[in-house]
Parts: sequence; C-alpha cells; structure tokens
Amino acid sequence: MMELFWSGGYMMWVIALAGALMFGSWLRGMARVVGGSGRATAESAADGVLFWGSFAFIAGLLGTIVGIYQAARAVEAAGAVSTSVLWGGFKMTLITTQFGLIVLLLSALLWFGLVRLSRRSRPGGYGEVQAVDEEIASLQRAVAMVQEEQAFLRSLITTRAPRPS
Repeated sequence: MMELFWSGGYMMWVIALAGALMFGSWLRGMARVVGGSGRATAESAADGVLFWGSFAFIAGLLGTIVGIYQAARAVEAAGAVSTSVLWGGFKMTLITTQFGLIVLLLSALLWFGLVRLSRRSRPGGYGEVQAVDEEIASLQRAVAMVQEEQAFLRSLITTRAPRPS
C-alpha cells in the first residue's frame, strides 16, 4: 500500500493533507454536536468535511492529468514504446484519482453522518422548526381574519334584516 502512495508522486501528499483536514473538520463537528454548541456550527463543519473531500478528488484528477502528461513526454522522448509499458504508465497515473475518490467517498459518509447527528441532536435541523412556527402563526392570523369577517357579515345581516312581527 505504501508503495502505491509513494508511486503517486507529490499529489498524494496534497490529497493526504486534504484527507487530514477533512477528518479534522469531522472531529470539530462531532465535538460541536456532542458539546451542544449549536446546530449551525456543526453543519458548517459538515460542509468543511465535504469541501475537503471534494478538494481531494479534484487534486487526484489533477495528479492524473499531470501523470498522463509526463507519460506522454516520456513516450515522445523514447520513440517507440511497447503497449505494456504504455499501459503500465497509464495505470500508475490513475493512482491519484483512486486515492482522491476514496477520500471523497469517506468524506461523503462522514458528512452524511454528521448532518444526521446534528439534526437529531437539535430538533428541526436547517431551521425547520422556525419555518413550521412561522407557518402556524400565519395560519392563526388568517383564521383570525376570517373570524372577524364572519362577525362583520353577521352584524350586517342582523341590522338590515327585517324584524319578524
């Protein structure tokens, strides 16, 4: 496994750093969820988890592109190269993309878990409780207006209606 890491070149260090920052964001978010310091701060840490995972994947793609470029330069300098050597070079260039994708998949799982925990620990994640409260207040105002209209219409009907004799 370590030989694959070393053969991935300098971009593997960038991806590993992004993975470490992703894990640190996850730990910070978990501390905020457990400590109860606020849903919004835990969700911003969850966004950091997903950002660093995406960054790792993009760095992996960039590493693959750089590797393909270097392989193409080597083939150009060598002239004729066997297909097994050529495909061996392409295989090596895909290591960074694979590593970045693994970090991205891990970050997506950690992000999902952190968001679910932050929503569960505080009712109404992403302001759902506030939105429901506002909707209830709006409906209560509408019911009060309808009741006022009904009272007004009843008063009009009772004042204008002829009295039975």
